[in-house]
Amino acid sequence: MFSSMIAFLSGVPIATQDTLFLPWGQKKTSMVPMEDAGRVVARLLVDPGDYIGAAPVITGSALHSGGEIAEILSRVLGRRIEYVDAAPENWRKGMTPMMSALNHSDSRVSVISWARAPGVPRTSSPRQ
Repeated sequence: MFSSMIAFLSGVPIATQDTLFLPWGQKKTSMVPMEDAGRVVARLLVDPGDYIGAAPVITGSALHSGGEIAEILSRVLGRRIEYVDAAPENWRKGMTPMMSALNHSDSRVSVISWARAPGVPRTSSPRQ
């Protein structure tokens, strides 16, 4: 996940309510700044070399849950940020006004609902 998406998806509740409001459950994800991912992908497209046929990992190996991201934000911001595991439908209702012009809320809820489904691993690790 792009680290800048945290601000996009939850910036207002973080700023106004000290709350990271996301429908992640306890799932963990790795984070990468969008600019870093762009540089790596551009480099791979220009000079794929040894990476042809490979699945390079561009996010790093550290995995963070919503609660862990809230702890990191708390340290950086100097105030307590609480992670709230939002029900996907409630999150969608809150996101719809902001994302309606982009028409992304339905697809994000579908992905999040899949990730929360029984039998889906609650953590993930990059492919080696």
